Amino acid sequence: MQSSIQPLFQTLQQQYLSRLDNWNELIQTPFLEMLVVWGIVTFFASIIPLKLSTARGLMLGFVIAICGAVTITADIAADSLSAKKRLIDVEQQLSGLETPAPGSGRPTPDKTTNPAPNAASLKNERERLLGKIELAGVLTTFTAMTLGGLGGGLLTAAVSMPRNRQEEERQEKPVLECILNGYFYLFAFILTSSLILLAGEYFFLARRMTDTGTAHPLLLIPILGFLLSIVFSGIAFDRTRSHLKKDKPQLFQQSLFGLFALFFYLNTVAHVWYDIGAISMALHIPVVLALSLHALHQYRQLERR
Repeated sequence: MQSSIQPLFQTLQQQYLSRLDNWNELIQTPFLEMLVVWGIVTFFASIIPLKLSTARGLMLGFVIAICGAVTITADIAADSLSAKKRLIDVEQQLSGLETPAPGSGRPTPDKTTNPAPNAASLKNERERLLGKIELAGVLTTFTAMTLGGLGGGLLTAAVSMPRNRQEEERQEKPVLECILNGYFYLFAFILTSSLILLAGEYFFLARRMTDTGTAHPLLLIPILGFLLSIVFSGIAFDRTRSHLKKDKPQLFQQSLFGLFALFFYLNTVAHVWYDIGAISMALHIPVVLALSLHALHQYRQLERR
């Protein structure tokens, strides 16, 4: 039995471990994250004008495409600049290995201890950096041609299309209501999560003060961050709920306050994650279940209508 199972395990290891190695090589591909961002930006910049063929939909697609192009290009340019600086250091190290000592026709003893592996690794690093710099130029051109061309086409279509405001409002209303429903659950989650994490951080700080007798002032920063997150998410939640009842819903106010709430929430969660991460995950389970049940209830009510 054991002799028959062992070849099976070996076959599975060869297949899946080789795939895992290929996956690790794929993850280490230069600018892979920017290619993923390019795909996401292209998807949203294309799908929004298709689903919402109004002037606002076209302008929103234009803004997403151009902002994505600028972000991707800036990130690639920064990585390319750091690669060029690293390449200069590698070239200097290689020239130091190849240059003989003054007054003698051969290198100094400290450079002849093990020069071959150092030179080989530096040459491989140089080739990698050169390839990364060339790839950065190709991706910059590719991003400018695709997202820049897409944004230019959307802007031209938005400027030149005939406008009928009543028809546009009729088309925009279902989309805006769908976005507002998403905002409703997002801001409700941020609000309740901030309250839970604020209580957890308060008890963590109180316990630390009980054990040590003092607390560093920097420990109060998470409490301030969660308080700001509660304020901004509460305002955004109230604005979202009020606009859901209007005939002409808008997104600007709740989007603005929601960005501030999301900024303070994510930064503060990242700051306190190692302190109360596991506890907060357990406490969030009923919150997620309650919001999911509320969403299911709202969906069934809409189906009955």
